[in-house]
Amino acid sequence: MHKPDYLAAVDALVKIEAIAAAAQFLTGNDKETELSLELMSVVEDIARQAQEKTND
Repeated sequence: MHKPDYLAAVDALVKIEAIAAAAQFLTGNDKETELSLELMSVVEDIARQAQEKTND
């Protein structure tokens, strides 16, 4: 793995952590719950992209 790829993967993982931490608090009403699910979808996408970067 090249160093820029490694940094991109680390950056993606930091973003995953931040989004997941925020999403867990969005459960006060139906709209927040829906937003939480959407954020977790983003987390999954970023995690998948980071995994692809580490496998290159």
